[in-house]
Amino acid sequence: QLQGGALMSTQAGDLDNVGGVDLNDAAMLANYLVGNPCSPTCQSRADLNGDGVANGLDIQLMIRLLTGW
Repeated sequence: QLQGGALMSTQAGDLDNVGGVDLNDAAMLANYLVGNPCSPTCQSRADLNGDGVANGLDIQLMIRLLTGW
């Protein structure tokens, strides 16, 4: 039995579920973080670093994904 773990999607960052990460995913992440609704798939993929919470740290990772840095 798993306790205290976080469920992390293997497609983290692909919030719109179209395959790959792009600016639309970044916009969806920003909207979700300011309180706008997001589908369950979107929510699970918004936690890019897998710490169990979608927050500013995930924005940093999104930028890295988009810039290849």
